[in-house]
Amino acid sequence: MRFCVIGGMNLDVIGRIGGDMRPGDSNIGRIRFSAGGVGMNIARTLAGMGHEVCLLSVLSRDLFGRFLEEECVHAGIDMGQCVRTSLPTPCYMAAHREDGEMALAINDMAALECLTPEAIRERADYINSFDAAVIEANLSEGALRAVADIVKKPLIADAVSGAKCAKLKGVLPRLDALKLNLLEAQTLTGKKTASDAGKALILCGVKRVLVSLGMKGVYACGEAEEAHLAPSRVYSCDTNGAGDAMCAGLAEGTLMGLDAVKCAARGMDAAQKLLSAREK
Repeated sequence: MRFCVIGGMNLDVIGRIGGDMRPGDSNIGRIRFSAGGVGMNIARTLAGMGHEVCLLSVLSRDLFGRFLEEECVHAGIDMGQCVRTSLPTPCYMAAHREDGEMALAINDMAALECLTPEAIRERADYINSFDAAVIEANLSEGALRAVADIVKKPLIADAVSGAKCAKLKGVLPRLDALKLNLLEAQTLTGKKTASDAGKALILCGVKRVLVSLGMKGVYACGEAEEAHLAPSRVYSCDTNGAGDAMCAGLAEGTLMGLDAVKCAARGMDAAQKLLSAREK
């Protein structure tokens, strides 16, 4: 299968607090640096599954930009259509509690604004040469609409965050699948429960909806099916990127023609493989 992922790539700075979190104080813990970003994480997972993948993103000309490009090439991701910029490399910084759940995150993705609707339209033939496209809400609303307008193949989306997911409202009827967490689902629909929010999104035209519930698993629904899938185990490592891996599994299942529940199973499997490797 061939996937074109259109989205963010950034330097991840992830800290894990070693004990109870002390707001307003310096917390002892561990910090790691890595290549990340929702788009990058999805592309890397799909490439690891054995698929042919391109990442259409913004690539800075600074030191961190060269590092990210090397990481993508090493992962087997095609970067040939990226937009180059002199702006600083986007950065995502997060602090996770001792149990692995995120306590706070800050993202600086200003450079991604260089991935304009015009830049996307210029690459329409290239994007449509793939079997499916994956987008995520770090893109501008205009860029998301441009992708939805030009793509003639299955389209999968990740809602990213409660602050950014509203940008997807205009493209919901075009989506073959959508992955989001409960906060994002509530923000997009105004519904309180995963079930009510998922069904509301189906009524908006989305064909498959996956709502991540953290340690409680996933709620999945489509036009004729729904289910809650519990995780096979709970991990103590930080969970950064697990939702992106889940979106990659959803994209794979969607292109295989699977229903929402079976897609959710593939998504959970991809996320659990990531966390299992990290916890070793």
